[in-house]
Amino acid sequence: MIFKMVGAIGAGINSVRELMLKQNQAMEMVIKQAGVIDTMSKEVVTSTNERKNSMARTQWTIDRLSEMAQEISQSDSLIIDCAKIIHDKALELDRVIRSRRDDAGAVPAGVPEPAQS
Repeated sequence: MIFKMVGAIGAGINSVRELMLKQNQAMEMVIKQAGVIDTMSKEVVTSTNERKNSMARTQWTIDRLSEMAQEISQSDSLIIDCAKIIHDKALELDRVIRSRRDDAGAVPAGVPEPAQS
């Protein structure tokens, strides 16, 4: 009977030892997985920061392009205004030349006579 009890206790101890080994293996797996998760979370943080910086640079580029477009638009308006002034002055010069030619009654040298119909 004592040997039977000792055998049962020994079997129970072996069962507990096996369960503790399995539990230890499971804990090691959890620790490894926690390490992998930690590594992956650091990579996510790094990637997120890179994306954030990239978006900030993209926003800066868009803002700068917008400023440049506005400056170009203002320059275009100035060019159009200058072209209008040049056109008006050219018309005025043409009127002055025609008026003087008409006043003089003669055609200046190098200026073609108007076609008569």
